[in-house]
Amino acid sequence: KKNQLQNITINKTIGDSKEVLQEFFYILPIFTKESIFYVIFDKFDSKHKSKYVLAFEALYCLFQTCEKNDLLSKYTMTDNITGCYNFNQFQKALGVEISKIDRAIDKDVIFSITLIEVEELTKINDKYGYTYGDMVLKTISKGIRDKIRNTDDAYRISGNKFCVINTYATKEVCESYILPRIIGEISKKIHIKDNKYYIPNLNIAIVQYRKGTTRAQFENLMEESLKKARDTKEIVVV
Repeated sequence: KKNQLQNITINKTIGDSKEVLQEFFYILPIFTKESIFYVIFDKFDSKHKSKYVLAFEALYCLFQTCEKNDLLSKYTMTDNITGCYNFNQFQKALGVEISKIDRAIDKDVIFSITLIEVEELTKINDKYGYTYGDMVLKTISKGIRDKIRNTDDAYRISGNKFCVINTYATKEVCESYILPRIIGEISKKIHIKDNKYYIPNLNIAIVQYRKGTTRAQFENLMEESLKKARDTKEIVVV
């Protein structure tokens, strides 16, 4: 229990003398969401018990604060509906990938972006409610995260748009190997309610970054490619 001091006796053998000592330690458990921490006071002085309690209180508050900060950090990095990284994290990751390519001497160092847009999401929200629209997003995002490579990350960059940063992957690799795995999973019909199903209508574009391209140019190319996919109803690869 919190604030309860528990003393234990530990037998020690010092060196080769086989001398056994009995020393008193006091253990205080701190319970957090996922772990139990034990604070051990060596050579506890019972005359100053109140000071130990205060020290424990300080440690307890410290652990709780650290745990809350970890949760806060998680929520500021990920989208709370889909579990994908959010737009801010995408902006940071994109900057890192561009910098890696621009600094690399090896011409084979490359990356590509796979863009996935979910159509008719507004219709689902209007007809069935946002709960069902969120369910569709969760199902599709899980399919994306389950099928991408371990080296890649998925992001939700707007209400109905996802993207995957495919590190060290050309557009050809994305088109022939990575994308088919994802499409095979996220194209399955999704049960809405009763006998109503939604067959995902997706717009997809793959954009490869080329060394020397400015970030603004690359982001414009991403937007133009996804717009073309939306207009032509075909997968666009550039």
